[in-house]
Amino acid sequence: MVVISRRRVLQAVPAAAVATAVTAAGAGTAAAAKAPVDLLSRSRWTALVGTSFSAKSATSAWTGRLSAVNDLPGTPGSDRRYALHFTSTTGSREDTYGVSRSGFTTTPLHLVPGPTGKTWTAVVNRL
Repeated sequence: MVVISRRRVLQAVPAAAVATAVTAAGAGTAAAAKAPVDLLSRSRWTALVGTSFSAKSATSAWTGRLSAVNDLPGTPGSDRRYALHFTSTTGSREDTYGVSRSGFTTTPLHLVPGPTGKTWTAVVNRL
């Protein structure tokens, strides 16, 4: 009789992950040479504070400036949990926008306007 315990399953997971990685790496060096960009990493946005972005949804578009990248409560400095703040001279409504700029891959964000309608916040909370 074969007994499979949780411990045996968990011990086998890293070996399966390594086998998959080795197989994928052997598929081609060009694919392995270029790592995928994490569109929602905090570090990708922090360097661009103060720069202009375009935001386009199915119903509206506006141009604004990334004014801040702030911590969420209880997660100081997290690359996976933070808030993006944008400012603009034009108002728009809450929606999911494709946020882009030259040399920057368009990133979909759900933006919520502030009380004046001239600021927007996107919360990134990837557990």
